[in-house]
Amino acid sequence: MAIANALTIAGSLLVLLLGFSLPLRAASETPRRGGTLTVAILKDLSLMNPLVKTSSVDRRIRGLMFEPLLGIDLEGHIQPGLALTWNISQDGKSYIVKLRRGVKFHNGQEMTAEDVKYAIDYTMNPKNGAFGFSRLSGVDRVEAVDSHTLHIALKAPSAAFLSSLTVSRRFLSSRKPRSRRG
Repeated sequence: MAIANALTIAGSLLVLLLGFSLPLRAASETPRRGGTLTVAILKDLSLMNPLVKTSSVDRRIRGLMFEPLLGIDLEGHIQPGLALTWNISQDGKSYIVKLRRGVKFHNGQEMTAEDVKYAIDYTMNPKNGAFGFSRLSGVDRVEAVDSHTLHIALKAPSAAFLSSLTVSRRFLSSRKPRSRRG
């Protein structure tokens, strides 16, 4: 009995030591670009359209594939994402958003202001059941000023509007037709 207890304690200590040393070793290695990451999930994915409500598994995978217009840093400040800059009018109802150039969708098409307009318009249409409909309910209209500039007009000023652009599930999707695979 004493030998079994001693072996159990020794085995537990070995597991603890290995458990603590492996992350330290991995953290000390120089990061490498490239390679393959294989992830197991509990079920098949049902839909990859980032604008549509689906299961939590689909949302997590889509969160790895799609990027929001804006981000939030560790201190809670809004940061550039697909949108590089944004200017808010004096009355707080008009937003001019400049988009990052050279961003490509999975189909190889470059992201444009028309794509972002499409995503916002799609989300704002209640018939589509898109995620984020309620958060964009304050948007009056969206216009593509040029290929990489948006004008978003709000119905009323909203202090929370920029934070609604930080969620990748609301954006983005190419307005161009998808292949049967995509």
